[in-house]
Amino acid sequence: DKTDTDHTVPDPGAPLIAPLSHRIKWSLVTKDKVTTVLVALEDQIRITENYLDRVQLLGYPATPTDASIRLSELRSSDSGVYRCEVQHGIEDDHDLVHVHVQGIVFHYRPIMGRYSLTFEKANDACSQNSAVMASPEQLQAAFDDGFHQCDAGWLSDQTVRYPIHDVRLNCYGDKDELPGVRTYGIRDVNETYDVYCFSEKMTGRVFHVASPEKFTFPEAVAACSAHRAHLASTGQLYLAWQGGMDVCNAGWLGDRSVRYPISVRRPQCGGGLLGVRTVYLFTNQTGYPPPESRYDAFCYTGEEGSGGVLSVSTVTQSPEVFFKRTTTESEAVGELESQHPTHPTFTLAPPTPITFTELVPLTPPPDLIESITAPPVVGREPDATFVMPPTGVVFHYRPGSGRYSLTFVEAQLACQSVGASMASAEQLYAAYEAGYHQCDAGWVLDQTVRYPIVSPRERCAGDLGEKPGVRSYGLRPADEKYDVYCYIDKLRGELFHLGSAEGFTFSQAVSGCLQQNAVLASTAELYAAWRRGFDKCRAGWLSDHSVRYPINSPRAQCGGGAKGVHTVYVHPNQTGYPEDHTLYDAYCIRGVYMKPNGSRSLNDLLLIIDHVIDYLLS
Repeated sequence: DKTDTDHTVPDPGAPLIAPLSHRIKWSLVTKDKVTTVLVALEDQIRITENYLDRVQLLGYPATPTDASIRLSELRSSDSGVYRCEVQHGIEDDHDLVHVHVQGIVFHYRPIMGRYSLTFEKANDACSQNSAVMASPEQLQAAFDDGFHQCDAGWLSDQTVRYPIHDVRLNCYGDKDELPGVRTYGIRDVNETYDVYCFSEKMTGRVFHVASPEKFTFPEAVAACSAHRAHLASTGQLYLAWQGGMDVCNAGWLGDRSVRYPISVRRPQCGGGLLGVRTVYLFTNQTGYPPPESRYDAFCYTGEEGSGGVLSVSTVTQSPEVFFKRTTTESEAVGELESQHPTHPTFTLAPPTPITFTELVPLTPPPDLIESITAPPVVGREPDATFVMPPTGVVFHYRPGSGRYSLTFVEAQLACQSVGASMASAEQLYAAYEAGYHQCDAGWVLDQTVRYPIVSPRERCAGDLGEKPGVRSYGLRPADEKYDVYCYIDKLRGELFHLGSAEGFTFSQAVSGCLQQNAVLASTAELYAAWRRGFDKCRAGWLSDHSVRYPINSPRAQCGGGAKGVHTVYVHPNQTGYPEDHTLYDAYCIRGVYMKPNGSRSLNDLLLIIDHVIDYLLS
């Protein structure tokens, strides 16, 4: 008889399929190349560097067959055909998605000269050139796509900013020597600057009109009219250039400026630079050519339409948390107690006065070293058999108070305050063997002062002359002052980058982390994350009020092409931390806040409590 019982019997010969056995791959296909965006397999996701922090799988791995992705902070270079491939065993399939990112940000300077636009006039200038005033998010997206302009300009939120990739004198702004979008903050509407405009799309067509004798401005107007068109606006020419227009001949535009679009590099056309080039009257890049000058013309035919409503968002409108998981392990090992100082007996010769012309480690005269009487286990040479664990890292630490400002006990406390312990001589030697180089003398745990030199140079020779190695001052009195070398064995918790289009003050960075159920990361935690491969070319606040950023993939614009955790100092001699009101990103950590002794230090706990109180009061 019929029942509702399910009599389905599984086939004992059927192969067992792992729930995460689908391989998902997204690629961007252009006419020049195929670029991998991400690959996902067995709960692991690998994202290409250019898409880090911008792309995510929406349903994976909870739904291993869901290959949907979200791409944020869109850039012009993101336009193209995206190919999705899904492979399951010997079966595979694919589909294509066409993406076109509309719009372009451009700098605009009127005929009156540099910095001549009030906020209202800046808005009018963009409108007259088939554009609207750019937003901070649009300028940030343009910067991320390579836009560089050392000219302050209005934005739609009444702030004044400018994007800098290649930092140079007079372009430092509030980011010092780091690349980024500089900001003057919100300004009075009657102040005068240039402006950054955003043109979204063009329904018509821009074309080039030439004549053997070229045109004066009135003749250019007539030439376009003869083609049933009118002179193109600056915004329309930028859109045409974005679409691939390339003309190595300057031409009149409707605002009486003279420009030309270059999409193919060659020395004779704009000095080999890409972009819309402008012909200025004066060498300081101001003024337009007189109307009787002769140039070609760029004309526009079709419907007007820049539109004020943007159909494609080029960035995330609110600050977004960008993070890269490092580890969530929470083991607590080792000790973090202070090492009591040794008090050796010194017989000192009269010191020789030293004139400092450069802040470098000093090698004491031989008689100052030979006269030390030390206990047998203190100041010994490091054991070369020590092996650095793969997650451990030794780092040089200098507090905000300045160079060579820590006694032996203060140095231990400084390491503890940033989530580490003082490095031993063996740990420093192992770091040197792995390539660590630092021309700064610092305390280590046996009360000696040392520094590792891989590439000897003048003033860093120390007691080894021109030989590479770990230099040593020997055992030093505990009240002398130096920097310190700290050590952390591994990262505990989840460290992530917190970004914002405008940046954070220190207190805002604290609040931002708290809103993510996290706290500002310590310097040691950032080093431990860097050791695990964390890479971010954005300087961010840390809990000790320092500003740093981790680089694992060297590139010229990020830390001068050098790997490591880079520090933003106020002074050229690498001292002083930025003031708390300056604007940077933040590095946060959440999870288990355990130090090697099994608990957060008292100073750390008090700092976290202070942060929470400040946040609640604000």
